[in-house]
Amino acid sequence: MIRMGFGTGRFRRAQWLFLHWSGPRCPAVHKGRGAGKRAAVKAVVRPTNIDFFAASLEELTLGIVIEKVRRYAVVEDGEDDVEKLFSVEAFNEAVSEDKKALAKEFGIDEDPEPGHASGGQAPSAMDVSIGEAVSLVRDKSPFNWCLITPS
Repeated sequence: MIRMGFGTGRFRRAQWLFLHWSGPRCPAVHKGRGAGKRAAVKAVVRPTNIDFFAASLEELTLGIVIEKVRRYAVVEDGEDDVEKLFSVEAFNEAVSEDKKALAKEFGIDEDPEPGHASGGQAPSAMDVSIGEAVSLVRDKSPFNWCLITPS
């Protein structure tokens, strides 16, 4: 699930995308099993506004995703300039607003160096155990997710 915000303040709009990823190295049998479980997964993570399927990284560029949001988003308040409402600029405005809110909430720099939550030395992925990574999630930290891959 991906949350994408567009615009700021009371004019901000949020779209929730359900991303079904089936990468180029995914065997056909796994793709079929995944497709069969899609409805059950959607039931758990709902509500979403837009379904998005991608099979390559080229299909997941910001421009392509925003174009799909433009195509399928429902605008109820008579605003007909969908191109302006759902644009890269409107998305970047929302990201900037989110950064400011998170910086205030967690008492951190608005633009910390990548991988640094508090300006200290960021540990490499190999230096952190799974238990430590999980404990960092929402432990008075701006990190609210972690990615774990098999070695």
